Amino acid sequence: MDRKLNRSIDALDDNDEEEMADNDEEEDEEEEIKDDSAASSEDVEEANEEFEKLTNLLIHKTSIRTRRTIAEDLKYNLIYVQPFCNKALDVIVNSFEREPIDLESLSAEDRNYVVERLSLDLPLSIVTHRITSDRYWERKSEQLIGAELKHLDLNDYENNHKRIFFEHFLKNKITSFVPLNHDFKNLIKFCSLGGSFVKRLCLHQLLIPVELPKDFKRESINFDDITSKETPNGHLNLGVMGQYFPNLEELEIMYRVENCGLNFEWDMMYCTKWDCLSLCKFIINTPLLKILSINHSRLDDVKLQLLTANLPHAKNLMELSLAYNNIGDDGARFLAKYLLTDPQLFLLNLSDNNISLEGGLALFYSLLTNTNLVSLVLSMNNIGSKIGPMLARALSDNLALRKLSLAANGLNDEFLEVFSKSIENYVGVSELDFSSNPDITIVGFYELDFTDIKTCLNYKLESNRIRKYKSVHKVITRLKNLMKSKRSISKSGFSTFSDFNTINLE
Repeated sequence: MDRKLNRSIDALDDNDEEEMADNDEEEDEEEEIKDDSAASSEDVEEANEEFEKLTNLLIHKTSIRTRRTIAEDLKYNLIYVQPFCNKALDVIVNSFEREPIDLESLSAEDRNYVVERLSLDLPLSIVTHRITSDRYWERKSEQLIGAELKHLDLNDYENNHKRIFFEHFLKNKITSFVPLNHDFKNLIKFCSLGGSFVKRLCLHQLLIPVELPKDFKRESINFDDITSKETPNGHLNLGVMGQYFPNLEELEIMYRVENCGLNFEWDMMYCTKWDCLSLCKFIINTPLLKILSINHSRLDDVKLQLLTANLPHAKNLMELSLAYNNIGDDGARFLAKYLLTDPQLFLLNLSDNNISLEGGLALFYSLLTNTNLVSLVLSMNNIGSKIGPMLARALSDNLALRKLSLAANGLNDEFLEVFSKSIENYVGVSELDFSSNPDITIVGFYELDFTDIKTCLNYKLESNRIRKYKSVHKVITRLKNLMKSKRSISKSGFSTFSDFNTINLE
């Protein structure tokens, strides 16, 4: 019996051990299953992320159709094959220089595809008249002027990037052209290609040859005939270039050299007779010219005579600026004769020249019959106070003039006394600039009475001895208040005080 009990007990112990082992194995299997499920979930997430990346790469990053079937195992996805039409367009792009085509024959979508991929280094002779897409010329402009393009007002260029490119490109070519060193025919070639797209040409410098012949004389030129010679006087011949700018409306030119440093010579800042005659031929060949500016060029009376003789050919000219030159009384007379013809010119700028009383009289005399001039700038000359009677007559008879600047012209109280006598007849002019005339004092405005003026006059009186007042009305009001006070003021000046500057008018 004992043996049987022992055997049964051992059998139960063996069963318990087997059950415990089986339980341990089941627990290990469950843990392995959990680990496998966690690993599989991570793999699924990674697979989903790779799948999303692939779809984004094929769909979002490209504007072309993708395959409709994508394998679960990303390794078995085939490489995308471009449509045949894109392959054909790539051939057009790569062979455009050898075999250019008319892009207008393509659809809008295909044309944009080609334009975005065309090289910016293609010759201008190929792309100028074949590519009309504004996007291509925007890319060319960005390459040429860089960040400056962002600061340009596109409305000034009629939202035309092709015009922006050629205006800056030809400006750089002309201002960097060194006569007798660079190829003049190459410059003419560029002008013939893009000149018709240019409406504004700003030439801030014109270079001269590095070395001139020893027997060279700048003024020993025969002015009767201008041939196609490149530089008989050292500067670029503009006369033969005007025909390539048929749509030019604004020309700004300065006969000088920028950043010359220690190599400075006065010949670099000099406009010769030949230059002036060459410029006249340029003006004749640009019939649409509206704005002409020749500043900082040491232009004198002799050269101005040549210029004014040819200005009637510019029938559309509306603005003329000849500031910062050496124009004297004779030059002012030549301009007065031109104004007597009553051209369409409405702005004339002659600031910082050598015009004195005689030249001023001639200019104001021409205003008696001129009906188009709106603005006349004569600041920084030496006209003087004796111009008062002629100015009063001109402003009384001329109804077109609106703005007149006589700043820094040596005006004094005597001028204002004459000027004020007919002030009620100045029904046309609305802005007068008398600033920077230190001889104008508060006494000069004593006789002014603004109660009967038919028009609103805007005076500029900065840098005078009454500069503390921005308006003449304040001066008159303060004078009337002083007259009511114990301080008596006579017409000839201040009777109580020897110096009017001692009176505190604030």
